[in-house]
Amino acid sequence: MKQSLKAGLTVALAAALGATLAQVADATNPGTKDGVRNDATACTLDWHASAVLDANLTNDDAEYPGLMQDFDGNTVHYSNGGYIEEVTPLLGDAPGLFEMNHFYIPQVQPDGVQVWRIPTATDKTITNATVTFTPPAEVDPAQVTFDAVSVNDRIVSWGGNYAKYEWLSDKATHRVNEDGTVTVDLGTLEAGTATVYQFTYPMPGGGKPESEDARYVAQAVLTGDLDAEAGDCVVPQDPSEDPTPGDDPSEDPTPGEPTPGTPAPGDPTPGDDQTPGDGQAPSAPTPGDDQTPGTQPTSGGEPRPGLPSTGV
Repeated sequence: MKQSLKAGLTVALAAALGATLAQVADATNPGTKDGVRNDATACTLDWHASAVLDANLTNDDAEYPGLMQDFDGNTVHYSNGGYIEEVTPLLGDAPGLFEMNHFYIPQVQPDGVQVWRIPTATDKTITNATVTFTPPAEVDPAQVTFDAVSVNDRIVSWGGNYAKYEWLSDKATHRVNEDGTVTVDLGTLEAGTATVYQFTYPMPGGGKPESEDARYVAQAVLTGDLDAEAGDCVVPQDPSEDPTPGDDPSEDPTPGEPTPGTPAPGDPTPGDDQTPGDGQAPSAPTPGDDQTPGTQPTSGGEPRPGLPSTGV
């Protein structure tokens, strides 16, 4: 089954490519949500992408509204619509791309297949880059066909934000987990590089792409680490380690010792007429004596503080 499916996919993708490569559009809709979940200066990424695959989706859909038009208000093909959440500069100051292309290939026998393709690009070097893909609940997770080559060799021709990056084939490796999710290991993605990979599933239960009740939702999460030393993020300080502004712990007196500037018990008061080292208090001056009044000590100072329309 796997070999016949792969052979069918190769033929179908080649046919679809020749018919639709010129029809390119951004994979973003007015109702698409920004998928950057981490703080802008965080050193750990939390990027999200999700989409609904429905050949009959409309822009006024009760469940997923605003996902079937472009930013000019034009109705789009279903493969350029249905983008629920993604990372893209079109939705803010995103340092990369993370989106979920989605489409059917009905030519693959017996019932067609559905494809979920994820372009992943970065402006900053990401280490330990890992993607967790959750397929639609209706598909058989054991029937997944993973493709790390995908359209890496031609995605630059889509233009726009896709043309900003160097796309690397065979960058991704995968494993299917017991819960049906797929873990994709991308290792280190250097700044300015990208890769695109895809998942293909047979249509579940003999369903047809054109069926009115054919609606599937998939999602993915990208995690990874940025480099604070390169200035790509900021490591937050632990408040418990911050000294009080202006304090210098090295100058704190040892318990039991006098504070600098304060005379120790038994020391002569400045201005007293007393032999140094004599611990006795001076006698009161006799009236009429010519003596300079003693000076009292002062207290210490205070501390200072877009996308091809059929996914080819």
